[in-house]
Parts: sequence; structure tokens; C-alpha cells
Amino acid sequence: MIPDKWTQRSSFGPGIRYNGLMASTCQLVDTQHRRITYLRVSVTDRCNLRCVYCMPEKVEWKPRAEILSYEEILRIVSVARELGVRKVRVTGGEPLVRHGVPELLRRLMALGIEERCLTTNGIRFAEQAEDLRAAGLQRVNISLDTLDPDKFRRITRGGELSRVLESLDKALELGLQPRINVVAMRGFNEDELPALARLSLDRPLTVRFIEVMPFGGQSPDPRLRREAPDKPIDCEAREVDPLSMDEVRAIVGISPAVTLRQVEGELPVLNTLGPAEYTQLPGAMGRLGFIASMHEHICERCNRVRLTADGWLKPCLLGSERVLVRDAARSGTDDDIRAAFGELMRIKPVRGTRDVGWEEAMAGIGG
Repeated sequence: MIPDKWTQRSSFGPGIRYNGLMASTCQLVDTQHRRITYLRVSVTDRCNLRCVYCMPEKVEWKPRAEILSYEEILRIVSVARELGVRKVRVTGGEPLVRHGVPELLRRLMALGIEERCLTTNGIRFAEQAEDLRAAGLQRVNISLDTLDPDKFRRITRGGELSRVLESLDKALELGLQPRINVVAMRGFNEDELPALARLSLDRPLTVRFIEVMPFGGQSPDPRLRREAPDKPIDCEAREVDPLSMDEVRAIVGISPAVTLRQVEGELPVLNTLGPAEYTQLPGAMGRLGFIASMHEHICERCNRVRLTADGWLKPCLLGSERVLVRDAARSGTDDDIRAAFGELMRIKPVRGTRDVGWEEAMAGIGG
């Protein structure tokens, strides 16, 4: 059981400044005047799959003593809520390999977090979906790069596609407005992109295409370095050949000119869409999304920061900048946590550049 003490909002007087944060405005605003309203919270670095673009086949897990407890996570989120965070996404690794995620979501709802989301690989989601929904889960992202069972086993190093499709059906049944995250890879799933896009025709879901991103501590990929020279690559993506979003749009049959950053209507959303651009196929119930993380500069509309499972605040996924908040959550004051968020706003980069030599798998940061 998670103690109620971390779900109570503390208060502080107007006009007090914490490392550049004005308490009276209760906002996280970085040096580029981007307002941060979205916190991605990783609860574990562990995963029950080994997707080739996400983590090495053999990985050293973080020591358990360094992993934040749920009580510590809730204390950090409580301060973030005071500072204007409206949306929290629970991630991993694979978050559902850790026990107690429904209880965590219930406490996030008690804190007043307006939008409570989960990202999962779908292997364990179906069996926990009803408990998660009852605990306050509103939206779920499910990773799905192929509809071919053999290819799915290959890209995930052993996963079963049927379990993910069962989870997707369950998410639709429970009204969780699922988003399917598709990493686009030349020579692997480019022939399936139209079929994946068509999943949005008769279902109230979003299919989002995402560029391969640089993780895993492997040698630089010359293809990505050539196409995005200001974003050095240090990644395991050498195992796959990336597709740009312009190529994906062309394969799917969508012109960039008709891509919208937000589609009003069937799927209500808070204004926390961040880097994705959205559109719809004609007559579709759902949407298509495009995240050009490597070939287009999408950083000007970034609205998020990350909390890793071992207690680091990261202002940017594609960068080595970070601030340790674990000690403050364990033995410090709420002012110490506010100071960590203030430092995070100070160091949030103008745009992401993957530092050569910065070795960390995606699962270790939080997806």
C-alpha cells in the first residue's frame, strides 16, 4: 500500500522563487519559454522483450537499491503537480513487469493528475487492463511494429504477437483510446506500413509512426549521421535501416501538406501533443501520427521531461543532461525537489543532440 501522505498537495506562499521557478505561477518554463506540462515516469528499466532498436540482447539491470519506490515517485510527482504538470505517463522498460502499477495510477488520480497514461509492449496488458482502467488509466500506447508473427518474434527477440493483439482489443473494449507506436524500418516493415495505417479506418485508435532513435551504446550509424549531421548517433540502430517520416508519409499515401498537429473531434485530448503531427485517412474513425525525431527539428514544441526509474530527471531524451532527484525524494525536502526541477529547466537544451559516447539503452531512460 502506498501511504496517503504523498498524495496530499502541499502549499507554499505566493511570490516565492525556487531556482528560477515562481511558486505563484506554479509553472515549469525552460529558457526557451516552453511550458512543461507532461512528465514521463519510468518505474523500471526491466523488460520482458529485447527489441533490437531499444536494448541489447544482454543487459545489466540497474541495482534494485537505486530504483525509486512508488512512495518516492509520488512525492516527486506531487511537487511536479504543484509546478503545473497535468499529464503523467507511466513507462519502463516494460512497466507491467513491476507489481503495483494499478495502485500507482490510483494515487496519481488522487493527486489530481488530469491525464494518466501508460506505455506498454502489450505482453501483460490484457490480463491487467480492467484493474488499470478501474484505477484511473485513461489512455494506453502499445508498441507494434509488424502484423507478421515471425517478424514480430525476430524484432522483439522472442515475443508473441497474439498477446499484443489481444491487449489492443482489450484497450478498445475498455475505451482506452489506444495509440499504436510503430517504429519504421526499411527492409523490415516498410511494406506493412499501409496495412498498419489502415487499422485506424474502422477503429477509434491512433497509429503513430516513429523514426528509429539512437540507443544502446553501439557504434555510430553512418546513415543517420549523414542525414542528420547535427544529431550524432551512438546506437544499436545499425541493426536496422531507418526510414524518415517523409518516406513513411509517401509509403502510406499522406502528403506532408495535409498533416495536422492536432485533429479536433472524435478523440478528446489535452493540449499535450508535443512532437507528433496528426492527420486522418479519409473517412477514418481514428488518426495517424508522425514523429520525426531524427530528420526534422520538433524540439520547439517539446512539452515534456522524464523521470528515470533510478531517480534522474532528464530534460531531453536525446541528450546526456540530467539532474539527480532521488536523494531529495528519499531524505530531502520538497524545496529540494523543486530546486531539482528548477535546475532541469535551466539545462533543458534548445534541441536534442545525441552525445557520442553516451551509452544507455532506451529501457534504461524510459520509453
